[in-house]
Amino acid sequence: MKSATILSLVILSVSCNSEIKNDHVMPSLKTSSQTENSKDISSLKLKETIDFQKELMSILNLNYLDEVYLKSDEKIIRFIRSDTWQQDVTIINIQEVLKDSYKISKINYSFDKDCNPVVGFKKLTKNCIKVNTSSEKTLSRPDYMKLLKLLEEEEIWDLKENESEVYEFDGILYHGDTWALEIRYCLNYHDIIIHPEGQDTTICRTQKLSRIFPERFKGIYKIGNEIMNLIK
Repeated sequence: MKSATILSLVILSVSCNSEIKNDHVMPSLKTSSQTENSKDISSLKLKETIDFQKELMSILNLNYLDEVYLKSDEKIIRFIRSDTWQQDVTIINIQEVLKDSYKISKINYSFDKDCNPVVGFKKLTKNCIKVNTSSEKTLSRPDYMKLLKLLEEEEIWDLKENESEVYEFDGILYHGDTWALEIRYCLNYHDIIIHPEGQDTTICRTQKLSRIFPERFKGIYKIGNEIMNLIK
């Protein structure tokens, strides 16, 4: 009788744990093959996301920053503010067009949620996008240098790409603003191992940050507001 009671408790415990796991409170154990399959699916999803973003930027006549080549010390700063389903999106670009001459441009558009690659069923085309407003103006060197100083003060280069608590949950629906910051830059460096004869190598990188509930993150919230004020 005692053994039967213990067995019943073990079965009950396993059953409860299964319910908890289904509620995403406890992590599930995966076999090595399941893990490999998950990696393959993640890779496919990542590729789909990149391809989607490339096509989206092309439709908006913007560069996909990861593919932009710049001269050493040049930068392109891009700020993106969007709602949950991208039905209202603002993209602000800042870059040097000539030496000590800077341009800031803004585009605001609405995006048909049915074209969203996650929840939609339509293929991404120009018909998915309605441009509401667009503008650009010259940015003064003092304003540009002030922005660069702010990026340094907020230690933007050391921040993680995603840091909002909401990313820790699976299947959660969020309604509100998402702020993203992308900074593309290239640097020259001399590697005596690869190029002992003295040839310099150019490396390019895109620093990407995305924050849900941006008001809880002082750095990107301060920078985003500064950028939006520059194009008013």
